[in-house]
Amino acid sequence: RASWSAFCVLLLSALWATPGITQADLTSLVRERLAYMQDVAAYKWQHKLPIQNIEREARVLASAQQQALRHGLEQQSTHAFFSGQIRAAREIQAYWFEHWQRTGDAPVAARSLDEDIRPALLTLGEEITGALAHGSQKIGAIDLPGLQPGTLDELRRAAASVSRYNNRLDQVLRSG
Repeated sequence: RASWSAFCVLLLSALWATPGITQADLTSLVRERLAYMQDVAAYKWQHKLPIQNIEREARVLASAQQQALRHGLEQQSTHAFFSGQIRAAREIQAYWFEHWQRTGDAPVAARSLDEDIRPALLTLGEEITGALAHGSQKIGAIDLPGLQPGTLDELRRAAASVSRYNNRLDQVLRSG
């Protein structure tokens, strides 16, 4: 009994001593990623590209799921989360397209999608996956133009539903 108590104290101490990722961190990372959508929209507007790019979205989802697997996160639950981020991104981009069309105040220049924006989005995606893997599953307030409350709520539910495999064997058996 004494050794079990000592083990529990050591385990809890180790968990608390490990630097964790907080709700504020996950919220900040998701907010930062979604804030880039104005830049993405500006590039697409300037280059007359559609908002939705099904092939690109499929590659982003496949990459996100590979990252999630490396962190021991369950594929189905992370698919829902990253799909939610893509829907939110499209929604924000659509807002900016409509805003520029309505106001005539379209951007005259745009940052490079391949050289500036995508590398930053990839880094943020990895950081978001890491945050989820470290148990941060709550997203706080995010106030960005074009992001609808219902979409944010959907993203919150998806983040809260992200789960880990029980162990590596379980991961291999369930993920193939």
